[in-house]
Amino acid sequence: MKDLGDLQFSRREARRALAVIGTIVALVLAAGLAWMWYSNRARLDDSQKIRAARTARLFEILTLRQVQSGRSLLRAVVESRAVQEALAGRSLPQTIAALHALRDDFGSLLVVIDGADGRPVAWSTPAAILHLGVGERPVPDAGPRTRTEVIGGNLAVILSQPVVADGEAIGSVRVAVLIGRLFVEQSTQDLEAPLALFEGEKPIHFTFPRPPPPPPDLDQPAERGEVRLERATLGSDGFDLAYTSPSGLGGEIWLAAGMPRRADESRLLRFILANAALAALALAIVLASFSAFIRNAEQRQRLARQRDAAVQRSEGLSDRVAHLAAVVHDIKAPVSGIQLRCEGLIEDAPDAEVRGALDQIVDTCERLNLYLANVLTAAQAEEGPIRPHLATLLVPGLVEDSAERVGPLAARRQVSLTTEIEPGLPPILGDAVFLERALVNLASNAVAATPAGGSVALFARREGDGLALGTRDSGRGFVDFDPREAFSRERPQVKDASLRSGTGLGLYIVARIAEAHGGTAVAGNRPEGGAEVRIVLPLAQA
Repeated sequence: MKDLGDLQFSRREARRALAVIGTIVALVLAAGLAWMWYSNRARLDDSQKIRAARTARLFEILTLRQVQSGRSLLRAVVESRAVQEALAGRSLPQTIAALHALRDDFGSLLVVIDGADGRPVAWSTPAAILHLGVGERPVPDAGPRTRTEVIGGNLAVILSQPVVADGEAIGSVRVAVLIGRLFVEQSTQDLEAPLALFEGEKPIHFTFPRPPPPPPDLDQPAERGEVRLERATLGSDGFDLAYTSPSGLGGEIWLAAGMPRRADESRLLRFILANAALAALALAIVLASFSAFIRNAEQRQRLARQRDAAVQRSEGLSDRVAHLAAVVHDIKAPVSGIQLRCEGLIEDAPDAEVRGALDQIVDTCERLNLYLANVLTAAQAEEGPIRPHLATLLVPGLVEDSAERVGPLAARRQVSLTTEIEPGLPPILGDAVFLERALVNLASNAVAATPAGGSVALFARREGDGLALGTRDSGRGFVDFDPREAFSRERPQVKDASLRSGTGLGLYIVARIAEAHGGTAVAGNRPEGGAEVRIVLPLAQA
């Protein structure tokens, strides 16, 4: 534009050029968006397969850990001197008493002791003899055996081993590890992914909206650590499925984990649409630049602010809690693998120094896993109230399971950990995962705050019209602030055993879990020294 007389003509030329440039840029942007869609879709497919395979491996670890608890109990019963002497003397009362002495280790496991003729002489519960039935005559050199079968609608891993004295089989012990509906549902909550348990082609239990397809290539034996992938539509959702067969349980047992595709595809579509909108906005800015000489500086600044706001909106599309959950689970997977590997190496460690280093790694992994779970739960609590999955719970089992999880930490810190359960406590309605996490947080904090040689008690008792669950320790107690402020999120200096430096997450989450169950969290100092922290829940008839 040379002068004002040419202004009208120059605008007409600008409009023609604008149309040509706009068409070319639009075609280029369309091609770029199409390429972005297909490339990101490929990355999504790879990511989904990796996440499904990782979840299936974690499900396998949980299953093998469940079976390992049965093997540990089997060894304890077989190697019990009281059991051996009772079977050798063929004394039924002594056999029952010897088995009863090990009742704290039973949990949900079914145990039956058979005599030399294969007939049961003692059992953990009537359900054990009902489901396991009559055994076989024990053979001295048979050794430990493992088999699987469906009992009571649940898949059970049956472990058996003869009791041998002076080269003669004087009896045998059978242990049934139930891997059924409750185990699959709890694992689904822990891993936050739908799971399935197969016996060959038949799905025994699953948490998918519909029965998933059987594992591919069942006629080919599964190799150790092998993961088989499949894609299927179940109901209205598509899933990327990963299958694995745990070693030592027989080739007929398969575990499956699925990653739903709808949410990720929706996020990808929103991402593409956001980029399309951003590209369209960029195109509008390019085209509008041809008329920039008639706009003042204030209009250009407003346009820049609008562009920056659009960029910020596009960067904030991902949901914060969903993204945090993905990050937490991606971190927990390798941490759990490291912990499991180190636990397996401790027994074969060549000297005490190596075992001590491995113990420290296991301790760090446990604390990091607890911290990650606390971070995710805290984020969920800040987004809205925690929504527990209520079920009828037996209080003694809940307390004992929590004490068992914190037991290794207490042993490493040389702190005595005991349980005190008031007799006759009725069942309660609650979420087993959340309540156990609350008790583990309280017990871990108490152990961390108690010096070596001290004691921590994990208790359950009636308190007024409610049930009190908590810990009592012999540490310093709350000396720097009012104990009533211990559960506040604004107190980062409150000691939290999930990290040595202290984040305050543990006690904050305890209070949120108590509130989600209609209860309260209470903290205070004991007159004789130390602290007592508890949650008080309303009692309910089972």
